[in-house]
Amino acid sequence: MMGTLVAILCILGMLSPVIVLWVIGIDYMKENHPDYKGDDLFGE
Repeated sequence: MMGTLVAILCILGMLSPVIVLWVIGIDYMKENHPDYKGDDLFGE
């Protein structure tokens, strides 16, 4: 039980910076490039 808790805490600790940077990037794109639709990425 304790090993599982430690593993979950380690995974959350490693993923937290990635999630924070992802959210900051989404906010940056929303604020600075509101007309971007992603067409160049998905080819639509």
